Amino acid sequence: MPLAVSSPSTSEDAALADLLKKLKNYPVGSDLKERELQAVYDYLITKDPKPEHWFCDETPSTLVPEAAAFSLRLHAYNGVQANKWKKVLAEIVSKCSACAQGMEDRLLDCQVT
Repeated sequence: MPLAVSSPSTSEDAALADLLKKLKNYPVGSDLKERELQAVYDYLITKDPKPEHWFCDETPSTLVPEAAAFSLRLHAYNGVQANKWKKVLAEIVSKCSACAQGMEDRLLDCQVT
């Protein structure tokens, strides 16, 4: 079940929430802009360099699971940033069973979006 995005705490959070809403409501397929994916990456990796939770109730914001779910498309990419994201994701889901389950739920949701 998708989580609702709460009121963002900063203007950057608000901009990301708007971007994620737009991308969810109007999927772009292969037309995804690199800067859009970079904004999600920056939110997840740069803003919190040692994240512990992305998909469970212990995330610092309801925006985190939304960004993390969208970022799952990074599996299709190679490169330094994509590989760093993959490593962080693997660490998170290996340390938190609720995040692992939340990621699985999000993957299932993506099949119908």
